[in-house]
Amino acid sequence: MHLPSWLPDGQILYAALLMKDPDPERQHEGLDLLLPATTKRPLYTDGLSLAMELLRRWPDDESLPARTDRLAYLASYSAYADWDSINLSVDITGE
Repeated sequence: MHLPSWLPDGQILYAALLMKDPDPERQHEGLDLLLPATTKRPLYTDGLSLAMELLRRWPDDESLPARTDRLAYLASYSAYADWDSINLSVDITGE
């Protein structure tokens, strides 16, 4: 399935579905979607939350270093995210 790369939230959501697939190849396909999608800022707050959850709980020990790196990147957004907003809004003013 081809998903637009400019909208990481779609890739994150599809990766969540593939993570639960009993076929290890499909799970790997999901991880292959998730890792590049998490190099970009999600459009929606729920996309950020789901991406961070998937990175923490993905059933693959070999990908832990890459997932930890991606999680650290997303943490920079989560620290300033307005979790009450549908769209991912980030307060960078420090106030």
